[in-house]
Amino acid sequence: MRHCRLLATAVGLVAALIVSGCGGLSSGGYLGKEEGAVAYLQLTVSASSVSGTLDAAGLNGSGDDVTSAQATVSGTLSGDHITLTFTVGPSWLGGQTTLNGTVQGSDVVLTYTGTDGALVSMTFSPASTGDYNTALGKLQSQAATVQATESAAAEQSQLNAQVTAAAQQVQEDEGSLQSAVSELSLEQTQSSLQSEQADVSTMRQEETTTQGAAGDDQCYDAGEVVYDAGEVQYDYGEVQYDVSSLGDDTQAATSAVTKLQGDLAALQQAEAEDPSYGTVPDAASVKATASSAQQTVASDTQSAQQLQSQAKSISDSATAEANAFQTQYCGSSS
Repeated sequence: MRHCRLLATAVGLVAALIVSGCGGLSSGGYLGKEEGAVAYLQLTVSASSVSGTLDAAGLNGSGDDVTSAQATVSGTLSGDHITLTFTVGPSWLGGQTTLNGTVQGSDVVLTYTGTDGALVSMTFSPASTGDYNTALGKLQSQAATVQATESAAAEQSQLNAQVTAAAQQVQEDEGSLQSAVSELSLEQTQSSLQSEQADVSTMRQEETTTQGAAGDDQCYDAGEVVYDAGEVQYDYGEVQYDVSSLGDDTQAATSAVTKLQGDLAALQQAEAEDPSYGTVPDAASVKATASSAQQTVASDTQSAQQLQSQAKSISDSATAEANAFQTQYCGSSS
């Protein structure tokens, strides 16, 4: 609409130039300017008629680009009143427009209806092509400034988004790690070891029974000792299973630590590229969380290995002891 208004204004100027032909205006160039737009009329005045061309340029709605248009101009004048008609080349400028105006000294003042319905006046004054190019250059510089501002804002927005996403990922990683660490437990392994120790006590009681039995009952009771030793071996298998399960949990926790450390490094990189960003997860606190988890994993792994070693020793000892009992009371071991 701004360009259309400029073109319309230019039409009014042409008419004024016609008046000039009759009262002081002459053929030549005339420049009209308003906020965010310029128009240049190159006119030929002959008696009461005028013809020529119009070049117009203006900022787009967002102010980050300059659009331009050209048109041919014709008009008539009577006294100091002028009517100007121009045909706009680009169809998007609205086709044909007619404006009225007045000649005021060497200037032409065109009046047109603005987008809000109010009448707007624009003055065209004698100028050269160079003057138009200078005015056009200022518009282009203004658009370039807006473009640079928009580009900087878009870049800053992207940096902010990167830090935000990285910070959210670190927070999620911390939650996942804490959950993984909470799954670490030696309780089941310790319970299985206690069951193994209880079965050893049962086996020892059966040994006492065997020793107090007479004749063939001793061999039968020795078989019960061997059975109890089998229960001890089963308990050792449970300990091994529990330790293996714990190993899966410690691996999950270790993977969570690795992910947290990697995402923290990404956050720190994003934060370095966007130092103006606000609050992010404290790196020292995050590192402490990761370190604590690593210590828990190491401690539980070591304890599990010790429990498994203890369970194996108990199982091996019970098996050897039961076999010796069977040999002693039955003559052979199975």
